[in-house]
Amino acid sequence: MPDQEIVTSIRSDNIDTELVEDSLMLVACILDIQYLETIEEIKSVAVYFGSYIKVCYALVDMFPYFEKQFSITGTPTFLLIKHGYILDTLLGKNSAQDLVAWIKTYVEHLF
Repeated sequence: MPDQEIVTSIRSDNIDTELVEDSLMLVACILDIQYLETIEEIKSVAVYFGSYIKVCYALVDMFPYFEKQFSITGTPTFLLIKHGYILDTLLGKNSAQDLVAWIKTYVEHLF
């Protein structure tokens, strides 16, 4: 499956439509230097959960939006969002296994 179908980039031209979806979303706020490593971890999360959640990422140019909208100040930060609202945040470098365990606390009834 091509990357663009597994993870979606949050950009200024799509943020208003992406963050208000009904599905549970994992958004990774990624510094440029962490991109390759983090993108591999979130791809694994996307494969694990399939269509149960939408997995996205935002790069440095989107951080001011997340700082203003959600008071996010640290990176990498992982956000769980539903209907445009933050359910939870996870700060720091996390493995795919850590992310899966964290997300499962919100979707445990699915597994």
